[in-house]
Amino acid sequence: MIAVPDTSTMDVAISDDNQAANKADMRVTMDKPMTKPPAVGSTPDVIGVISEYTPDPFMFTMTKGELPVVKPTGKTPAKKGAAKKGAKKK
Repeated sequence: MIAVPDTSTMDVAISDDNQAANKADMRVTMDKPMTKPPAVGSTPDVIGVISEYTPDPFMFTMTKGELPVVKPTGKTPAKKGAAKKGAKKK
């Protein structure tokens, strides 16, 4: 994630080179405004349609963007009990 200009748009870097240079190579236009945009520097999953491509400057445009909702599994992780001490050696 490079930038979030507004609640309907994200600029992201796909390639390793552009990620290292902090340079966007895709603009994502969201289908609905984001209530909680991802933080700059994060790597969110995005679903959408790549609708345009510009070779110079290199840029993809994705429309109908959505951030997938992570559904809780309903299971809580097992708690680890206190460490058990081994039997004493004779």
